[in-house]
Amino acid sequence: MQNTNKTQSVVAVNTAQKVAKNKKMRSGFTLIEIVFVAVIIAVLAGLIIPKVLNNAKTSEYMSVAQEDLKTIKTAIGQYKTDGGQINSDFNTAALENYFPSSIINTGQNDAAGVPLYTDKNAKIFSFSVNNDGTSNFVTLKPAKWDDIDARLKQKILAKIKKDFECADGSVDDNNQEIYGKDCKF
Repeated sequence: MQNTNKTQSVVAVNTAQKVAKNKKMRSGFTLIEIVFVAVIIAVLAGLIIPKVLNNAKTSEYMSVAQEDLKTIKTAIGQYKTDGGQINSDFNTAALENYFPSSIINTGQNDAAGVPLYTDKNAKIFSFSVNNDGTSNFVTLKPAKWDDIDARLKQKILAKIKKDFECADGSVDDNNQEIYGKDCKF
């Protein structure tokens, strides 16, 4: 009987040693586990990175649009303070002396034939303002229309309408312009 207990003790010790040895050997990750985790991380990165980049681009476009609209608003205010009239002769060219030196004439016109100006440092938007005899317009024309999604175009339109208290406005896909109409200058 003593022999049986001794044998059982030896077997128990051997089994415990084997379990401990297996745990030591099993303490790391297998190659398959590492590859599986790497694939999951790559898939998640593939889903997240484009959204982050798109949000950055959207922020940049909105920031430049806001800055351009602020420039227009300031120039109109100074023009009116100096006695300038908002009538059918009024357009962006009348504001040329009121723009900062970074704002330049692009040599192009918007869909209504009004000269377009841009910030030579940003070159993301061209812009124009005019009065057609019945209504005031503010127009932003993105340099790369296809880079701006419909949601961002609507945000820019809302910003134009809010900043200039425009009664109406539109995203014009044919002429690739975003404009506010019946604005208060």
